[in-house]
Amino acid sequence: MSFVSLSFPGFWKTWYLGQDATIYDYADFTQKFLEKLHISKPLLIGHSFWWRVSLILASEYAKTTQVVLIWSAGILPHKSKIKRYITRIWKHIFSLPWLKKIWAQIKSSLGSSDYNSAWKLSELFKNIVNQDLSYLFPTIEIPTLLIWWSHDDQTPIKDAHQMHAEIIGSQLEIFEDADHFVFQQKSDEVFELIKKFNSCL
Repeated sequence: MSFVSLSFPGFWKTWYLGQDATIYDYADFTQKFLEKLHISKPLLIGHSFWWRVSLILASEYAKTTQVVLIWSAGILPHKSKIKRYITRIWKHIFSLPWLKKIWAQIKSSLGSSDYNSAWKLSELFKNIVNQDLSYLFPTIEIPTLLIWWSHDDQTPIKDAHQMHAEIIGSQLEIFEDADHFVFQQKSDEVFELIKKFNSCL
């Protein structure tokens, strides 16, 4: 088994796609990358934010044979009508010129660590995280392994159970003593899970 890791556009020295890019542009980039390297029948492994690319390819790229999703993002949290209404009011109030700086400070303090570190990718980040991809779950027909942490506060365990229920034939493995970056903390265990998953097919 050989491994290939790619640097997505906007990261490291890979070119920038622009603020209007969508997750589908990143999926297209990845597909062309695989084809350029003549990688056939790939097993895709995606973690958290970049899991979305793996999900799209698992659903739409015929050559993909297996997919491993580690603490996957892509399900939008439910917001009540009251919460949406309050958010719109806040944005309207703080759109006043003399309050813009205050609003920027508030967003910085309330934003996720990923968003606050996005820099020039901040608008692109919002485009992607606000897109619900749960409609793709039932369309995935390839073997799928889901790896999760039971107490993850970034992509909650209920998301894992929803994916497991809607991705037919998927396998769910849950860690009790890790965090969002389980592939670093429990690298040996995660590798064994992936190897076993791959060898059983």
